[in-house]
Amino acid sequence: EDTFVNTTPDTVLLRMPVEGGEDAELVFEPQSVVRFEKNDSIFTPVLEAGITHVNVPPAESKTGKFRFFVRGRSAVMGVRGTEFVVEQNAVGDTQINTLEGSVGMAKEY
Repeated sequence: EDTFVNTTPDTVLLRMPVEGGEDAELVFEPQSVVRFEKNDSIFTPVLEAGITHVNVPPAESKTGKFRFFVRGRSAVMGVRGTEFVVEQNAVGDTQINTLEGSVGMAKEY
């Protein structure tokens, strides 16, 4: 079952485990709504509304694939080690601003 978090009115800091390295840090701005999808034992944050700042420390992926995913309502972002900001607006558009490193982004269907 998915779990929802509403950050009204405070900013929320969350740490999540990442394959092969330090925990990812997610900072959800006030008025943000995030849902956590569970697949097997992995939780994926899905930004339903608002803004989150994500920092995934660089580390080697054992599989060579993305180490951490964040989803918006219209896109999914895969990261290996980077810092970025995701904004999800009320009409469903997802905007990403990469501050350091690289982020792979694909449209959700």
